Amino acid sequence: MGHEHAHSHSKKRLLFAFCITVAVFFAEVFFGFFVSKSLSLASDGIHMLSHIFVFGCVYFALGDPRAEVRATVATGVILIVMSLFILSCALYRLHEFEEVQSIWMLTVASIGLLANLAQIYILYPTDRKNISLRGFFYHILSDTGISVAVVCGGLVLYFTGWSHVDTILTFLIFPLIFWGGVSLIRNARKVAKE
Repeated sequence: MGHEHAHSHSKKRLLFAFCITVAVFFAEVFFGFFVSKSLSLASDGIHMLSHIFVFGCVYFALGDPRAEVRATVATGVILIVMSLFILSCALYRLHEFEEVQSIWMLTVASIGLLANLAQIYILYPTDRKNISLRGFFYHILSDTGISVAVVCGGLVLYFTGWSHVDTILTFLIFPLIFWGGVSLIRNARKVAKE
């Protein structure tokens, strides 16, 4: 009974964190691609999209060890695919320069950072033995680091006008997401062998 209650409580926390993720995803992708023209902000939003896919895996995997492993692997694969997409966008930006609107970039990235911190607060007390929940939690931690970088980039752009910082940040974001995905897959394989 207590075990089922713990899973129910974890699912409620996960659902609340998911609602925040969806809101931030739409804001960062819209303002990144269409308003600020910030590729690093849009990349952060795209990374949020992977949270949305991962959420479904994690939400329905709670309490099922096999499903938890599959959800963790799915998380890793999505991160790797998204990182390669982000890399291709950054390479394209090298040849097609666009002026980045620093105010919008900084404002929306700051909101995204606050949302990530809220999700960390919401999810931290959840079941730490559940690998799919841990995967989702670390997914948000990595996105928080990315949000910090984008906020810093927005500050640099605002005070110096140096638009290339956005493309450089995007190249720096790529390996963080890629290796985060690889790490999750490795961890899932270890758990599956136990």
